[in-house]
This record gives sequence, C-alpha cells and structure tokens, in this order.
Amino acid sequence: MLGLQRSVSSSKAGCSTSTEADVEHLYSSGTNQVVLLCAGWICYAEKTHGSYILPHISTTKSPQQVMGSLVKSYLPVFLESSVAVTPDQVYHVTVMPCYDKKLEASRQDFYDDVYSTRDVDCVITTGQFMFELRFMLD
Repeated sequence: MLGLQRSVSSSKAGCSTSTEADVEHLYSSGTNQVVLLCAGWICYAEKTHGSYILPHISTTKSPQQVMGSLVKSYLPVFLESSVAVTPDQVYHVTVMPCYDKKLEASRQDFYDDVYSTRDVDCVITTGQFMFELRFMLD
C-alpha cells in the first residue's frame, strides 16, 4: 500500500546518540556540553548567539541523522539481493513530529559528497503522515 521495502525504528539511534554524547563529554576539554536534539533551537543558536554558545553544543548527531547514516551505509549490506546497492540508491524517509526536522535533514553537514546523497532524503511530519493515510483509506 505505501510502497515500503523496509521499516526501521529510530529508537536504537536515540540510545546511540545518548552514548555518543556521553563519550564526547568525557573527552571534551573540561567545558560544559549542551546536548540538543531540537533542530529549530540549533538554527536559532547559530543565527543569534554564534560564537557564544556554539562551542558548547555537542556535535553528536540527532537520532534521525544517526539512523539516516546507518540506513544508507549498512542496510544495503543486509538486503537480500545479489545486486550491490550504494547509498544513493536507498531512499530514506523519516516520520517526525516537528517541521524543523525537515530543516535538519537538509543541512549541508549531512550530505555525502561521494554518493551525492543526503543521510535522510525526505522528512514528513506525523500530521502529514496521518493526512496521507486518511486520503489513501478514503
């Protein structure tokens, strides 16, 4: 019905993000680290507070972006296909509760120059997803 080939949860990516942030804090140069998963707040901080706050923001990816990296890098290895699949041949869609996740996915930080693809190709909000489901069921 939806044309999905695989469905994966980003809950494990959330655990990975927490662990990575802890490791980053351990190896930081004694400065406090702020771990934020809100793409809107990151954009706000970059535009308004720049050099004051940015050195203190963790560089750990959000669960959405961690899962995007995993799906694009490792899922093709596990596909039951005799044909080799590269990251640019995987179309990764996430369903997220916030419109700012669209902004996050479009950042240049999450673009793979080698394969000319993003970690996350498309982000739809939960509201958009429900609208599409209702449309398909009518």
